[in-house]
Amino acid sequence: MTNKPLEKSIENILRQAVEDEGGLCLKWVCPGHKGVPDRMLLFPGGIIAFVTSRFTLDSKDSTARKYMAERADLLGAIRLPNNAFKANASTEVVSDILFLQKRDRPADIEPAWVQLGQTEDGFNINQYFVDHPEMVLGNLELESTQYGHDLTVAPIEDANLADQLTEAVQHIEG
Repeated sequence: MTNKPLEKSIENILRQAVEDEGGLCLKWVCPGHKGVPDRMLLFPGGIIAFVTSRFTLDSKDSTARKYMAERADLLGAIRLPNNAFKANASTEVVSDILFLQKRDRPADIEPAWVQLGQTEDGFNINQYFVDHPEMVLGNLELESTQYGHDLTVAPIEDANLADQLTEAVQHIEG
């Protein structure tokens, strides 16, 4: 049985110590993964890579992107095809891998990747992928869903995702 007040006190001490050193102490929720650490520490100059829904970068609401941009430089991003997790999670979802490097201190800036842009085909996506279409590992297409039409990334026929990722990672800065 967990002692919640003690855990909270320890987390507060940890968070304060990390922030005093210019780092971030992020709380993550891992439902159904008992025992998985739920704090990620990122210090100035440190690099973090994580997989997230495409909506982190494509959402009309730029609040989360602004928060990240103030605290870290985007080294690059890779948009995965919708079948990337089909084999092990039985889901077809478009996901991104983001690579960020923590700044020494927050900066009041808004780089282009905080905003949405439009592709030549008229798709509204994050400006980073408009500027770097080679980092989209598939074909942008509209698909019909139970909620209407949505953008997806269809895999390129006969492409090997591992080879595509190997190539894309070469374009990550830093």
